[in-house]
Amino acid sequence: MKVVGIIQARMGSSRLPNKVLLPLGSNALLDYAYQRAKNVSLIDEVIVATSTNSRDDAIEQWAVENNGIVFRGSENDLLLRFADCAKKYNADYIVRITGDCPFISYEMANELIAKTIQQQSDYGYVNSGMIPIGLKVSIIKSEVLFMLNEMLIHPTYREHITLYIDEHLRKFKTTLLEPFEYMKHKNFRLTCDTNADYLFFETVVKELGDEILLPTEDILSYLDEEPQIVAINNSVKQNSFLVKKGL
Repeated sequence: MKVVGIIQARMGSSRLPNKVLLPLGSNALLDYAYQRAKNVSLIDEVIVATSTNSRDDAIEQWAVENNGIVFRGSENDLLLRFADCAKKYNADYIVRITGDCPFISYEMANELIAKTIQQQSDYGYVNSGMIPIGLKVSIIKSEVLFMLNEMLIHPTYREHITLYIDEHLRKFKTTLLEPFEYMKHKNFRLTCDTNADYLFFETVVKELGDEILLPTEDILSYLDEEPQIVAINNSVKQNSFLVKKGL
């Protein structure tokens, strides 16, 4: 049983270009997602999946400099990129990780992977409506990913690879993980899409230091005590997506 963590990352962001390689302290934003993913003990291999667009050469160079593994595929068809990456690295399950969410909870990811594999589910996900934006992780059986890649044609489903499953949970065998108590009911925004988000992360890292593997509970406890820092970006509107009709 091989579990592969796939970090989606590219330089072309409309709201915050080049965001995944922006500096956070002495590291880059992508260093956080990568090192915290590597700290998930039940992930066998971590791959940074970027595009073949020349502007993403910088991500490949980052991987070379950090002894990382990079996969290059479709720029806009993320479902195809993930499916091709999963095939190349012979994954039985893939864990979807986003490069613009630097504080991935490696603790919660381990719980989710263990429970999903134990139940032999197609898809494992977290009750993310209760936790800060940016902590969500999900795990998908590769054969389901390949099936979706063959079946789905709607561009929104191909850009957001778990959206179809999330909208049609009854069609799949799923595992739902309840988040840890210390994560619940926190109105924090831990994803980097805008300049305000980047300022938030810069401020947090300046205050907490360069400890990439700081436990998630410590990060959230700190933010509980610093409402003025939380206020930097908690008014940023998160994009939402909905299709349901057709494929």
